[in-house]
Formats: sequence, C-alpha cells, structure tokens
Amino acid sequence: MIPLLVFIVLGISQGILEWLPVSSEGQIVFIGNLFDIEPSLLLSIAFWLHFGTMISVLVLFREKWKLIINLEAKEYDPIRRFLIISTIGTGIVGVPVKLFLLEIFNEESVALTIMIILIVALVMTGFLLKFQKSTSDRVPKKLSEISDFESFLIGCAQGLSIIPGVSRSGSTVTALILTKIESEESFEGSFLMSVPAVLGAITLDLFDYLRGASDSIIFYQPFGILLAIGIAAIIGYFTMQYLIKIARTVDFSNIVFVLAGIVILYVILVS
Repeated sequence: MIPLLVFIVLGISQGILEWLPVSSEGQIVFIGNLFDIEPSLLLSIAFWLHFGTMISVLVLFREKWKLIINLEAKEYDPIRRFLIISTIGTGIVGVPVKLFLLEIFNEESVALTIMIILIVALVMTGFLLKFQKSTSDRVPKKLSEISDFESFLIGCAQGLSIIPGVSRSGSTVTALILTKIESEESFEGSFLMSVPAVLGAITLDLFDYLRGASDSIIFYQPFGILLAIGIAAIIGYFTMQYLIKIARTVDFSNIVFVLAGIVILYVILVS
C-alpha cells in the first residue's frame, strides 16, 4: 500500500508543476521510485493526478467552458475548433506513444532528448520575442486567429508529453508562443487543451485496466488517489491564477528565459 503522505506530496507537486515547463509525470516517477511504488502504477497515478488539475481548469474557466460547450455561442467557434483539432493531433501522437513506443525505446533517453529540444526552443523563443518587441509594433495573435495546421502541430506537441520527463505545459506554451499567440492567451490555450487530453489519458488508463494490460490506481487505492486529486485541484487553481497574473504584467520574453532556466535545472537534477 502507498502511504497517504505520498499521495499528499504528489497532489501538491501536481498542482504546482503541471503549469510549469517541467514534467509532472517525471516527478511522479521520481517520487514513486523513492517509495518503491510499482512501476505499473506510476503512469496510472500520473493520469489520475492530471484529473485534479483538469478540475481546476474547469472551475477557473467555467464561464468560458460554458460558451465553448454551447454550440449556439458562435463567437467561440474558433476556440472550439482549436480544441478539437489540437486534441486530434494529441491523440495521433499520444496514443501510439502510450501503446507502442515506450515499450520499444528507452524512456529516459527519449525524454532527455525532447527536454533538450524544449530548452533550445524556449531560449530561441525568448530572443525572438525580444527582437520582435524592439523592431515591430505588430499586435500578437489571439487564440481565435490560430490556423488549423498550427492547432494540429500544437496538439502533436502535447501528445509527446505522455512520455515521463516531457513537460505538457512547456511543450504547448512554447508551441503557442512560436505561433505568435499573445502571452496570456498562450497560457490559457495550454490550460484549455489539458481538459480533453486528460479525459483521453484516463480513458486509456481504464481501457488498459479492463483488458488486463496494467493496473489502475483508482481501483488499487481509491481513497489515496482521490485525496491527491483534490489537493492537486486546489493547488492548481491558485497556481494558474498566479501565472496568468504574471503573464499580464511582466515582459513575457523574460518569463520565457526563466522557464528555460527551470527546465535546465530540472534536467540537471533528474539526469
């Protein structure tokens, strides 16, 4: 049995790290190894902890989600289209990775390679934003102006985050910034994208359990994981609000450089 203290630590970590460009799955694997949690349960724990931060997204953006779900709210058609197309991209990349690639390749080397690519992308993005700000008065794009192709590519970037060690938020925020979406909407777009992705991951977890391919933490230790989900939802709600506030008031190129520094520190610590 996994101690309840471990679930509490995992819930707090998920609520904070889900929105930063470090891998919440990676920290779950790290903590799980410290406490000798069965490897077959680690990915299941990661999926269900994301359900907690998904709840925080639904609560914080509840009015926006009402309009997204309401098909009569035509002004939200572009956002709805973005979420559908990006989710398709996530599924096309994420499902094969979940079912096949992690059994073939070494997880640590794949994750490290992608995280290095993320570092380079963040640093380049920071310089691009600095250059753009100093040479152009062009207004950044809104999320509703994103193209279908860009939406698909951003979804593919999110699909890679199923690999333990690859950051979902880091991948999606970087991709959104590179498509020249304004800083606050890049965060919001990443937050909104997490909802269908998490629902898909949980569906995969339950499917694997039903076909006997792996254990599911929701059946193995339901009270512990539900406690962790609740903690992740509460912490995640306040962490999101803080990040959005920062994005509104601070030069976002400086934030990008800080995020790159966090990723570099993370890679050094876990390597």
